[in-house]
Amino acid sequence: MLTNNLRVAIIEYHNSGQGYNQYTNSYSTARKTFYASPGNPDAYFDGVQRSYGGYPSPTSLYSVFLGKYNLRQALLSDFTIQKTISQVSGNDYMAHIVVNKVGTPTSTNMKLMVIFTESHRAHNWGSGLTEVNHICRLIVPTATGTVLDFTSGNTQTFDIPFTLDASWVFANLEMDVFVQDFTTKEVLQGTSASLSSILVGVNEVVANNDYNLNIYPNPFNNEATIAFDLKETSKAVLNIYDIVGKNVYTNNLGNVNPGVNFIDFDGSKLDAGMYIVKLTVNGQTITKKITLNK
Repeated sequence: MLTNNLRVAIIEYHNSGQGYNQYTNSYSTARKTFYASPGNPDAYFDGVQRSYGGYPSPTSLYSVFLGKYNLRQALLSDFTIQKTISQVSGNDYMAHIVVNKVGTPTSTNMKLMVIFTESHRAHNWGSGLTEVNHICRLIVPTATGTVLDFTSGNTQTFDIPFTLDASWVFANLEMDVFVQDFTTKEVLQGTSASLSSILVGVNEVVANNDYNLNIYPNPFNNEATIAFDLKETSKAVLNIYDIVGKNVYTNNLGNVNPGVNFIDFDGSKLDAGMYIVKLTVNGQTITKKITLNK
């Protein structure tokens, strides 16, 4: 399905009954239990369309899978998901996720799932198959996910720390993020990307000896005030980036007087989500995260 460029996120939950003890962990066991999987191998499309079989026979199940894929792909979702990661130190990272409610969901028991998988692990498991892909390695913060509650607004923002095992190959890791109804098990929206493609280099720096940066309100609805305090006359540039690093606002302020300065920011034409405010003063940078609600 990936070869044919279909928009799928694949996660393999292994257990000891399959003979792959090195790929079995508490996360995969918890998810197998969650689905009450009656046998191996089986596949669940968006948690609800089940297909059984395929191993050890090398016969392709593509035609069967394609039918289930088409059924799910045709449905519109009540959610959108944005995601990036940033490196904190060494193998410690932070996942930045924004879930927007754009429709009227009927589910009342929804959770956010964040799962990391690894591919291209060499393993000769017969029928000419020489590697294992999409291995479930990690679920954060726990295997039972994070509760989603939109009663106070249409946007939910999460910063979730995680640590990668040093034996995992970073270039072969993906992060799968999805909204799942824990009553029906239906996946209501999902997205997947390699870690290398969503790694951003803009980390939040909230203090500087020569100036500071404040934004209020935060989260904000369309309009926010950006305030910064300078000790002396300085050249300043203000930039704002979306969660994937695209510049959405630039203001070359030129020479700015000392004291507290205010800038009114209009985000009415931007999508709801997380943004990075970057203030550069005399070549030094301070950044801060803001969230736009709609």
